[in-house]
Amino acid sequence: MFPSRYKLGHVIPLLKKPGMPKKDPSSYRPITNLCTFSKILEKLVLVRLRPHVQATGNLSFFQSAYRPGYSTESALLKVVGDIERAAGNGMCTVLLAMEISAAFDALNHLILCRRIESLV
Repeated sequence: MFPSRYKLGHVIPLLKKPGMPKKDPSSYRPITNLCTFSKILEKLVLVRLRPHVQATGNLSFFQSAYRPGYSTESALLKVVGDIERAAGNGMCTVLLAMEISAAFDALNHLILCRRIESLV
């Protein structure tokens, strides 16, 4: 669907913190620079797609990513607030955290596109 040449990025390894061992690969985080056209197209799609998703009611109230005014900080504040409220009410709290940062890369994009088409 999207031309492959616009999916390519230039990856630059940046040292996470000054003083970390420069020979240790885990001391670096990858920064990817995409081509300008890809960034512009992404913003245009987001501007068109966001109002549609919000209007359908399919966006969870607790969704923090990709929403203006929300961030990982607001998500963390929500979790901490819920835990404090539960503790204040004498309730037991269990927190389960999972690392799913690569979940989108693991799913079949063709199936995802078909499901989106069937919803429209």
